[in-house]
Order: sequence, then structure tokens, then C-alpha cells
Amino acid sequence: MSLYDLPNATTGMDDIMIQLASEVPSFSPLLLAFIFFTIMIGGMVSQRKRSGYDDMPMWSTIAGIGTIVIALPLTVVAGIINITHLIVLVVVTLLSMFWLAMSKNKYGG
Repeated sequence: MSLYDLPNATTGMDDIMIQLASEVPSFSPLLLAFIFFTIMIGGMVSQRKRSGYDDMPMWSTIAGIGTIVIALPLTVVAGIINITHLIVLVVVTLLSMFWLAMSKNKYGG
């Protein structure tokens, strides 16, 4: 008996992700955090290269919305992303939207 049974790769990527999420409970929050921070840091670095400054509230809002767009189809498939993780993601996105609305940037905020 092995420690971990390899998933059946002939059935599709969704079965692999479901089995991985059931074996490793921290998979889906870490996947969502990776997507969020990749979008946020990549956008901030790109903006800093182009214009010389970065707008962290804007990129955290964009990263939150982008992560929600990616997470919503994964919630349809049962077992990949838990509803509590989606609720936390929506709250983080709403807080970053509030941060963006309250921040003063050089474009007249």
C-alpha cells in the first residue's frame, strides 16, 4: 500500500485537481493566493517599469477581481474550492476596492 495513490490522468484535469484538493486541504487556498499575488506583483512591477511608480490599491483590486474570475468556475466542480475560501476572497476584494476608493493617487483621488 502506497502513501499516496496517483490520480487517474486519463479522466481529465478536473479529477486530478479534485483528488489533489481532497488529499491536501491547503491546496485551494494556496492556489488562490498564488494567483492573487502573481497578478498583483506582476502588475505592479510592470507599471513601475513603464511609469516609474506603482499603484498598490489598484493592483490589489485587479488581482482580487481576476482571482474571483478564475475561482468561480472552480467552485462549480465540487471539491476543488470551498465556499468559505470564495467568501474570504470576495471579502479581500471588497476591502481592496474600499482601499482603492479611499486612496489618494496622483490622478486626482
